[in-house]
Amino acid sequence: MKLLAAIALSLCLSTAHASQETDACDAHRQTLERQMATALNQDNSAQLDALQAELNKTNAECTPDAIAQKRADALRRHDSAVAEARNRLRDWEAELARARKKGTDQLNIAAWERKVKRARADLDRAVARPIQ
Repeated sequence: MKLLAAIALSLCLSTAHASQETDACDAHRQTLERQMATALNQDNSAQLDALQAELNKTNAECTPDAIAQKRADALRRHDSAVAEARNRLRDWEAELARARKKGTDQLNIAAWERKVKRARADLDRAVARPIQ
């Protein structure tokens, strides 16, 4: 049951994110179209060409597939950063455990503890970082 709830929540969040992306694309298109109308009224063909190229680029980047791909890439980068932070924390915790088991002096153990603490903070930041 928890799995179904988690899946439903992730689908809602991804739909909300896609809607935000679509809204941003629509707003950008409208801005470009207004600027194109102004350039047309001013008979500024160079600006009109540049704005048309920008509109074409926006249209290509704002397809549902392109938005989904951007979202998947962002999620993959986020997951990779979290996994890397987890691995680093696990490595430092193992080094700290070895140092304690070996009976290393307190100064070195304190240094390992600081590294573990920093790695935990890095992991927390990686998890909390918004997916963009």
